[in-house]
Amino acid sequence: MIGTKLKQVISQYFSRLSIFKLHEALEAKHSRYGSIKIEKRYWPIKRTIVYVFNPADIEKILRAQGKCPYRPANEFLVKYRKSRPDRYPTVGFSNLQGEDWFSQRLLIAPVLLSNSIANVYTPQLNIIVNDFVNYLQHQSQQKDGIIEDLLKCTDQFALESIALISLNTRLGCLSTGGSSEDAKRLIAADKSLFEAFQVLYHGIPWWKFWPTPSYRKFVSAEDEIYNISSKYVDSAFDDLVSSKTLNSTDPDGTSLGKNQDDDSSSLMKTLLKTKGLEKAHLKTLAIDFMVGGVNTVSSSLCFLLYHLAQNPLHQEKLFSELDKVIGDPNVDMNEKHLSQLPYLKACLKESFRLTTVIPNLVRVLPEPITLSGQTIPAGVPIMLNFGVICKHADYFENPELFKPERWIGEARRSIHPFSLLTFGLGNRMCAGRRISEIELYLAAAKIILKYRLISKTPDLKLKQDFIIVPENKIKVALEIR
Repeated sequence: MIGTKLKQVISQYFSRLSIFKLHEALEAKHSRYGSIKIEKRYWPIKRTIVYVFNPADIEKILRAQGKCPYRPANEFLVKYRKSRPDRYPTVGFSNLQGEDWFSQRLLIAPVLLSNSIANVYTPQLNIIVNDFVNYLQHQSQQKDGIIEDLLKCTDQFALESIALISLNTRLGCLSTGGSSEDAKRLIAADKSLFEAFQVLYHGIPWWKFWPTPSYRKFVSAEDEIYNISSKYVDSAFDDLVSSKTLNSTDPDGTSLGKNQDDDSSSLMKTLLKTKGLEKAHLKTLAIDFMVGGVNTVSSSLCFLLYHLAQNPLHQEKLFSELDKVIGDPNVDMNEKHLSQLPYLKACLKESFRLTTVIPNLVRVLPEPITLSGQTIPAGVPIMLNFGVICKHADYFENPELFKPERWIGEARRSIHPFSLLTFGLGNRMCAGRRISEIELYLAAAKIILKYRLISKTPDLKLKQDFIIVPENKIKVALEIR
């Protein structure tokens, strides 16, 4: 009879073979090969890929990526969008390369990555976060004070936030009467899209030869998202042209419908006024922005709240900081508040480290480079594995512990600055970084000011759906302070 320990080893081995457990396979590669692994594959397509697990090497790579960093495009997405020129004038900002990508970045970066963006969007996000806090209370009251599936709740928040910021539109995701049909369809399509991405990007590319089930799933989700998002982009454009503002309210007081009051705070309307950006290109940008911003923000917030619920002493330390700087959870937060909340920012950073939503980046360099004593030719994909580094004792003391203090003051000096880059670095840094951070800071702050979170899910399991997401339901109890 097979012993218990051997069964566990066999189970772990076959688990790592799963396309949805690649983060575990990368940890196994690091354990076996050390700081670098050059892997050559000969079937079904001949290729070489380099896995890097050393922050010093990551620093060299990112400093050598040049003005127009090259990241491999999602080939299946490029193929599909090129087959639909009636819908997509380009393959999308994140899949463009070289000067085509750089010229678009020059147009949108001043809007998306401006240091003043907090002043523009925090007023709107305060409204969304207040609705979310009330929504959580309503959800918990249905189940004796317990949120049964926190990720479902953070999904609603993330979509409502992105829709308001991108299109100046409320979808009704946080209505206590239930989400709108558009919201339900968008969230379902977004989840389906990322599941298909995982298989198409990391699996054997049979989709190049015939429409596999995953490719059909991707196309169906992409079409659904386009059809729903498109009408809101068109509405934003029509409203900009007519300069009219329409509002409506549902029975419980949540704003719905086309537009809010201040056109200048709509990302889409700001971009539509930007010389050189046409409506068709902006429609693709808006759709990609909504797709990219829902799952990543939702999972990040879910993980942060989970860690705070699991660590009541740290949660109370955060509450003390928030109570001192903000006090009343109904106060509208602003940039001045955010500048005085180092522990909140450290908690988010530590959550990113323990549950790295985007566990790696891939770069292709224009020139050869030497990494950990090995010369890598130009043109070879190099995977930068932050997710593995962040859990390794060589780079973080007691890496299994949730310890926000490691990111504050002198303690931070012991951490290599390239060991965790959640949003990337340089010209190809995530265009939604500023907005995503504001969403997460405001939501976490107001939740902790109003509720004490009590964990009901001690065992967190992870899977990879293109990004890292919870595999099991995250349950927390809410106790009003």
